[in-house]
Amino acid sequence: MKTPADVAAAVDAGADAIGFVLAPSSRQVPAALVHRLADGVPVSTYAVTVDLTPDEVEPLLSATGVTGLQPHGAHAVEAATVADGLGLDVLFPVRVDGPVRPGEAGLGFRPLLDTAGTLHGGSGHTFDWDLIDHDGAEFVLAGGLGPDNVAAAIADALLSTQMTLNRGRLIGLWFDRAIAKRTGKAGHIRRIDLRVRARVEDS
Repeated sequence: MKTPADVAAAVDAGADAIGFVLAPSSRQVPAALVHRLADGVPVSTYAVTVDLTPDEVEPLLSATGVTGLQPHGAHAVEAATVADGLGLDVLFPVRVDGPVRPGEAGLGFRPLLDTAGTLHGGSGHTFDWDLIDHDGAEFVLAGGLGPDNVAAAIADALLSTQMTLNRGRLIGLWFDRAIAKRTGKAGHIRRIDLRVRARVEDS
């Protein structure tokens, strides 16, 4: 997110969090601009950093006014610990190159599961989601997300649930479309309407 229009579009689309890249990259946003962009936003806001030292955490977060930190690179654990001590949210990046249990991978923080590689995120590549051992812990998924694979993941998740039907059993489910929006007072309620096609076998 680099402009007010970017932020407004994300919020209107139903995003529950927005990240601002402060590390050197083509997406880098100056701290002063982040403060203006994050001010008054009704969703969580995260500073995305690389090699941020523990001593730099509090000044940076104060300068940006964000509500959380996503620390990559060296000192990530120490930076996350400082941010957590300040009462801020932490998304802790975890590079997935083998089986992973979210409850253990985040080292006590909410894990951000991303594709392993030489970059600190932003590779655009998807890892094998079957590597995730769902242990009931909350996590955030990253890495090459797009409409097609997100739709497939939603359909797979719904298909794996024990759905109660009036008759027969569910044998197939295909995602059609989703519409996300914010409702309620000041847009604090997020609503996502899903439409799927289902195949049911009589039994």
